[in-house]
Amino acid sequence: AKGGSEYRRVEPEEEEELDGAEWARRAEAGSRRRKTAERYVFTCALFASLNAILLGYGTQIQP
Repeated sequence: AKGGSEYRRVEPEEEEELDGAEWARRAEAGSRRRKTAERYVFTCALFASLNAILLGYGTQIQP
């Protein structure tokens, strides 16, 4: 075993030049990803609230 850290520094890659079509394609992909994430969050919230209703959380039984 060598002494020292097993991690090494990664140098940033040089930026590549993007044309207008590539920018548009990447923007559309980001927009699509954002819509998918929003749909996922909404679905999780919906199921969480349905679960609370079905299991009766938040209701108190009067003695």
